[in-house]
Amino acid sequence: MKQLYRNIGFVGVSQFLYTGLAFVLVPFVARYLHSEGYGLYNVATILGFYLGLMNDLGVSTLITREISKSKLIAARLVAEAMMLKSLLTIFASLIIYFYVRFSRMDGPATQAVFIFCIASIISSYANSMIAVFRGFQKMELEALATLIDKLTSVILGIFFLAQGYGIRTFLFSFVVSESIKTGVCYYLLRRTLRPFHFSFHVRRASIILKKSVPFGLTVFLAVCYNYLAVLLLHSLTTLEEVGFYTAGLKLLSLTAILPTVLATAFLPQLTQARAKPEALTKIFSSGLKYLLFFSIPLIPFISLYADTLIHILFGAGFEPSVPAMRILVWASFAQMANTYFVALYIAADEQKVIVKLQIVALCLSLPLNWLFIRSFGFLGASVITVITEWGILLSILIHSRRHVLTFPGFYRKLAPFMLRIFSAALIAFLIAAWLKPKDAVHLIYPVGSVLVYLITVLLVGGNDTLLFYGKLAARLRSITAGFSR
Repeated sequence: MKQLYRNIGFVGVSQFLYTGLAFVLVPFVARYLHSEGYGLYNVATILGFYLGLMNDLGVSTLITREISKSKLIAARLVAEAMMLKSLLTIFASLIIYFYVRFSRMDGPATQAVFIFCIASIISSYANSMIAVFRGFQKMELEALATLIDKLTSVILGIFFLAQGYGIRTFLFSFVVSESIKTGVCYYLLRRTLRPFHFSFHVRRASIILKKSVPFGLTVFLAVCYNYLAVLLLHSLTTLEEVGFYTAGLKLLSLTAILPTVLATAFLPQLTQARAKPEALTKIFSSGLKYLLFFSIPLIPFISLYADTLIHILFGAGFEPSVPAMRILVWASFAQMANTYFVALYIAADEQKVIVKLQIVALCLSLPLNWLFIRSFGFLGASVITVITEWGILLSILIHSRRHVLTFPGFYRKLAPFMLRIFSAALIAFLIAAWLKPKDAVHLIYPVGSVLVYLITVLLVGGNDTLLFYGKLAARLRSITAGFSR
């Protein structure tokens, strides 16, 4: 368990740096580039994201899982995977090229997209090396590489924006930062794997690709709904509407930190327990309560303070984003749970089930998005995102209860805890809504509401909550102590 807490600590730092520092750029981009430029920035990053998914196809996740099973195969597996990734990069780049070629983008917008895609290609190699560090449970190396990457991109990005260089020069800061990150990861990889050399065999590469594709599809389908909605918005509406939709979406992306930390840190432990259903369920459920403790209050509190948060972070020009954010927070809750469940299904070798569910959801969401966007614009896209994410979550819960989680009374034991959290969140929301001024524009009100929630949970739960807080504090101490080991 000490190793698990250490993993959580360093993965938490890594995810906080990745999401938190990247989010530092958001107010600067929104204010310097305005809603249309912010929309183009998000289109470019999403196309780069898709390129990164297509040239990986789950190879990085496979690396982590297989090295967790046997570290002896690490050097040979990584060497083959890197060469396979190079071939996939050619395929992925052609798809992005033809999409941009036949879209409505003008010359500067096309150049902006291609610049970020270059950064995404470079980053994908670093991510595969980080997958090795995860397999060896050396999460501190991931945190180090992420810190260097994000500090570089934030400092350069803010400098370029403040100097008025425009979006293309701003996006070039990501090329610089990802190049530095990849160089650092390669140096650390050579120190971790000795001896190490690149090699390529068609038969081995085909086996790796066959095993990795379900992982890649799982990741792709888990997050593609929001991003596909952005591309449909770009095709059917304007970059300004894209900016309004992605403002709320970007703010809610902070909620992905916790489930990503839990999923990444627990994956090696879940993989090792895959042959023992009771142990698998116990490890998985130990993180589920913490996820629910933080995720359940999101819906009422973000709905209440959406206008305050949008005004502070994006400015008055993004006021149309407020209703979209209040809708999308419902999708955010379901997406947090889905992200955490993906780790369980990967460890249990049930990822194909997730893929099937997500393919069905994707086939339904595409025509619905097209219809709702044409009728209601970015608000229609927000509604369909909620429907899609909750449909996936309900399907996962039903399948998990029947085939994956075998611990007797798992849901029955979870119900009292959820009831206490729901009750506390409702009471805290009513108090916060009563005290909130009509024109609240300071973070003191959202922060105060969080404190009210924590106190309310204690009052509602009594001794059980004291015990929960004690366990949470003990785990935080264990995580903190792990940094010194």
